[in-house]
Amino acid sequence: MKRNKASGNRAQPTKKHAAESKAENAATLSGPVSPLLRSGRSRVDANRTAPGGSEYRHPGAADRPQPTAVNSIVMETGNTKNSALMAKKAPTMPKPQWHPPWKLYRVISGHLGWVRCIAVEPGNQWFVTGSADRTIKIWDLASGKLKLSLTGHISTVRGVIVSTRSPYLFSCGEDKQVKCWDLEYNKVIRHYHGHLSAVYGLDLHPTIDVLVTCSRDSTARIWDVRTKASVHTLSGHTNAVATVRCQAAEPQIITADNGTMHLWDWRTGYNFQRVHAAVQPGSLDSESGIFACAFDQSESRLLTAEADKTIKVYREDDTATEETHPISWKPEIIKRKRF
Repeated sequence: MKRNKASGNRAQPTKKHAAESKAENAATLSGPVSPLLRSGRSRVDANRTAPGGSEYRHPGAADRPQPTAVNSIVMETGNTKNSALMAKKAPTMPKPQWHPPWKLYRVISGHLGWVRCIAVEPGNQWFVTGSADRTIKIWDLASGKLKLSLTGHISTVRGVIVSTRSPYLFSCGEDKQVKCWDLEYNKVIRHYHGHLSAVYGLDLHPTIDVLVTCSRDSTARIWDVRTKASVHTLSGHTNAVATVRCQAAEPQIITADNGTMHLWDWRTGYNFQRVHAAVQPGSLDSESGIFACAFDQSESRLLTAEADKTIKVYREDDTATEETHPISWKPEIIKRKRF
């Protein structure tokens, strides 16, 4: 009982202890203070002073600490979001930069069938369109007026591209024909024969005089622009080749069909890689098709537009080496198919 009574009675602070504690606190507050803390404290004291000059305090405020002042000093002097006495702000998304919305300001009519392809010339003065009405039309980009109509295809025009070496225009169509037009004389100066079915697309190599076409006959062909000779026939697709793209870096030619993409070397016709991406979950297997592809400006990423309602982005594997992915090239005579 005595032990419990002794433990239950705690020592009460005497007046002497209270005086000593008060003196220590006063010495601590009167010690050296940093300039930032001093400025913050003076700002707080100014806020706590009544308009008449007398200091405003609640009853008993002198006997207890002022948490508001401490928090104000930290906010004024620290000015940091990492302070333990300040609540961290939740991260917010940056406000998007405003830009004016796009609107339709001109409708250009003139074709009598579906407009299947379009290209803008490098000088940004005019653009060209190809249509199911078997014509190619050149339009002024500023006014939208028709400048020229070219006839020569006997079926739908599926692809057009303007050469950076003016004034040449290339076109292809479902009539199996690939044509080179001289826009100074407005006539065809070269034909490229070889495809057995409709030619769906074409592209020019950015640095050399090479034209690449793709066709429904499951092949892509590389042509010498000047001599009209077929340099290589790229075979390996099992379906109609829907799109083709060229770039200056390796692999320099990309072709794609219903679900498979092939990467080629134009000099040797070697197929570096075949990529077959699975369809998006929820899509049918019959929706495994690639309709279009394009490189970004750095030529480090390849984007594909696909039938499974997705856009896929490809890039080089940074971890691959020649040892892990060797080229299975055999220096032997390759028997090529004749078409």
